Amino acid sequence: MTRGDGGMTWRPRPRRRAARLGLAGLVGAAALAAVGVGAGCPRGKGGAPGGAGRGGGAAFGPDEIEKRNYEAVLDDALCPCGEAHTLRACLATHAACPLRVAAGRMATRLVADGLARSEIVEAIAKRFAAKPVALDLGDTPCKGPAVAPVTIVEFADFECPHCKAAEALWPPLLDRFPGQLRICFKHYPLSMHPSAEIAARAAIAAGRAGKFWEMHDLIFEHQEELSMDKILELARALGFEDDAFLTEMTAEASKKKLEADKLEGDIAGIRSTPSLFVNGVPFTERRREAVLQAWVEDALAAAGIAPATPIVRTPAGSGAGGTAAPAPGPAPAPAPAPAPAGEPATAPAKTRAPAAPAGGTDAAGRLP
Repeated sequence: MTRGDGGMTWRPRPRRRAARLGLAGLVGAAALAAVGVGAGCPRGKGGAPGGAGRGGGAAFGPDEIEKRNYEAVLDDALCPCGEAHTLRACLATHAACPLRVAAGRMATRLVADGLARSEIVEAIAKRFAAKPVALDLGDTPCKGPAVAPVTIVEFADFECPHCKAAEALWPPLLDRFPGQLRICFKHYPLSMHPSAEIAARAAIAAGRAGKFWEMHDLIFEHQEELSMDKILELARALGFEDDAFLTEMTAEASKKKLEADKLEGDIAGIRSTPSLFVNGVPFTERRREAVLQAWVEDALAAAGIAPATPIVRTPAGSGAGGTAAPAPGPAPAPAPAPAPAGEPATAPAKTRAPAAPAGGTDAAGRLP
């Protein structure tokens, strides 16, 4: 999209390859109705991992069809700030709406993903009408500073393959927004996965000794061979003794922590794992790094915060030892649209980080 006469105009995107086209069919009305859109492990007994969708592969049409769909969405969707005018009018004239550009960018993404016009209009309305969910992060393990203006909370199941796949999203996002983003992990073991609960208890037990993320990584690494014997083997690798670790796993405190996370997930309406919340707002698009990056940019812009200079990681084996350094020069320019706006970054009590810019380092911060 580009600016034009105070609004946004359509600019065709590059053609997608066939492998990308098949993914469009995975996102449909049923998936958008659930928290954590995209492939996921469904809540409830039985069933195979996977997200709801239209079925079949929804192929992209010519650029002209995408353009017509986009223009129709601008006329059908309403202003995300609650005013009684269309998204088109909001983009063109409602400069006081801090969410208008985020809504326009979301419309562009969903049109490119092949959703029907009605699905896109519903998805935009659902995102911007959503009330932030109050999540207690007091004893939740997190990466990133506690004062980060944007917090992503993930409800996950250690046996869910989609949760394991989602883990690859977090390191590049934390590097993209150093000091500005926090990633927190909550447990939501599903009944369809027999070892998910003992894995969660093991992570909680390790966390009480300051080794949550080490156990978290080992459990996902050995996801397909989880059992009590394997869990104890992993614990020994981290320096725990069997009897002491089992005692911690079965302790009342560990049980209450797991129950508290599951209850929060139930209240939040979780239907599959992983389910994500960005500053308390349910993430309702595909779990792609670029889309999550856009949501973080939207939240930062709404708080009047410019994205920090990204950290550039030198690949291991390149001769530099895999070190990290700030990227030279300013951060990459945003998408060809007005300065993005998004979800408010001001948090409900004890849920989201303050909207003030983070003043700490980019090192991972962990709550006790």
